[in-house]
Amino acid sequence: MTITLVVPTYNEAPFLRRCLDSIKNQIVKFDEVIIVDDGSTDGSGEILEDYRGRFTVLYSVNRGVSHARNAGIQQATSQYITFLDADDELMPDACAIMHRAIEKFPCADAIQFNHLRHYAALKKTVRKYTNISQWFDISDLGRINIWFGVWNKVYKAKSLPWFDEGINYGEDGLINLEMLADGKRFVCYEAETVVHHFENPCSLTRIKSLYDVDKQEQAYRGLLAKHIDDKWVVVRSIFDAIEELHASESYKRLGWKLK
Repeated sequence: MTITLVVPTYNEAPFLRRCLDSIKNQIVKFDEVIIVDDGSTDGSGEILEDYRGRFTVLYSVNRGVSHARNAGIQQATSQYITFLDADDELMPDACAIMHRAIEKFPCADAIQFNHLRHYAALKKTVRKYTNISQWFDISDLGRINIWFGVWNKVYKAKSLPWFDEGINYGEDGLINLEMLADGKRFVCYEAETVVHHFENPCSLTRIKSLYDVDKQEQAYRGLLAKHIDDKWVVVRSIFDAIEELHASESYKRLGWKLK
């Protein structure tokens, strides 16, 4: 099988070489690597040019991470697609692990991996989640850790929907929830592929606004409306996901009220 890696980036020059070197140094190489620069103004372009030829580099006006990911998906030619954030890095055997997982679970539309989390301020790396290898569906969201990420998964290209370009925070959760609601098959694979860094002060997680939060809620409610006549487990799980957003401590700090 073939795997394309898509990396959206915007003004992440301090972390970009670490990310790209972790891709370049994979024990088993990705068949295709597509870097989409979403209009960076911090010198990221000069760094990316050092990797041109080894990777495909696309440049875009600033339209957000969802548009950048869609641009990568549109360009991809592989049977499978995976993603990486430009301020994170891959474990050296990440691509090899993905190949083994796909061989073990060829029927899966998406395979989720565990990851390590690095806290720069504490100079500490921890094994954050330890999901065991298991199939899961929409009814399992409460017990499957970090189901909402896309940087910890590999997807069948033909099963992956477009990202909603109207939202740029929570778009990853929307993709996964949409696939699960549509009955796509997800499985966990018990291995770490990514070091997820907590050090970028400009990451979307840290600078999200009330506008971003409201857009995310609207998107989730739109998905609920689409599936309102489906099985109760689907409706209940989407509603639970909305309630989970409201219960999030980060959203409480923004002063978000339950509507």
